[in-house]
Amino acid sequence: MFKFMKCIRAKICFLKESESGRACMPVGAGYSPDIVVLGTKDYLAVRFLEVPGDSQQGQEFIGSIELMHPEDVDYSALSCGVKFELLEGTRTVGTGKVEAAMNGQPTILGQT
Repeated sequence: MFKFMKCIRAKICFLKESESGRACMPVGAGYSPDIVVLGTKDYLAVRFLEVPGDSQQGQEFIGSIELMHPEDVDYSALSCGVKFELLEGTRTVGTGKVEAAMNGQPTILGQT
């Protein structure tokens, strides 16, 4: 179960501003949107541990994302291969796909 998982690695793509995305990329650490897994309505609070400085809107990158409340919120929907949206309030600013779970040492989801 992923309830106590602390981080995920995900393939992320921020929408371009012309697609209702952000005016600029959130570079570095600390950006805190919500994740909503496709097909659900639950907002899951997260914080980016890294957004590479050379990332551009409309292009994918791999990022590390901290799950903000793993002891209190069920993040189990974030399994390997799951697609999600990044939201700021009710506005979708990006999309993503879970690649791996990390809890101390990186672990590929789906492997035991």
